[in-house]
Amino acid sequence: MGKFSVDPAFGLRSTVAIAGGTTSSGSGQDAAAILLQAILGQMANQQGSTAAGAPATVYSKVRFGNPFKIEVEFGSLVAGGRIAFGPIVGTDVLGGHRLFYVSGSQPAIQFVALKKGEQAMLATHLLGKSLEDRKRHILTWTRQASGAMAVSLDGAKLFTVTDQIFRDPFSGLAITNPGGDFVIRRAVVDVAG
Repeated sequence: MGKFSVDPAFGLRSTVAIAGGTTSSGSGQDAAAILLQAILGQMANQQGSTAAGAPATVYSKVRFGNPFKIEVEFGSLVAGGRIAFGPIVGTDVLGGHRLFYVSGSQPAIQFVALKKGEQAMLATHLLGKSLEDRKRHILTWTRQASGAMAVSLDGAKLFTVTDQIFRDPFSGLAITNPGGDFVIRRAVVDVAG
């Protein structure tokens, strides 16, 4: 089963075998489907299954409202992986928004809404380069009370989107590694006034 651990040189680190040993195609639907399968696989694993390459998930149980700013400083150490960050809705770790970094032949940041086992791709930005450069990158996500959101990477705006799906307060922040080698230096949720 995947896990997160503290690495003195990097911070929080998670290494999970990449399923099938293949790289990502950059497909938005694939990213959300893989995350759902990974989390469901992890839940099955916790109930006694021994699936190889089970994902690693870490989350906080801190409630926050719709206006927020999430900033995650992370690094990707090997090509072909994917990692997801985002707020949780209610008690369902599967519910909420997720920003994915998807490595592979078409590296991308993807924005997905997950609700009751369903997924909706809200935006995708092809990066044009991979982040497997041994550098830390800062992913910033802001949300206004109206649902208007903006996502940037290392200070460059990637996309804006307005969400009409989730209006209730969020119950935490989740980070899931379905496959890859990632480090998280920091993950901060600032609640906007």
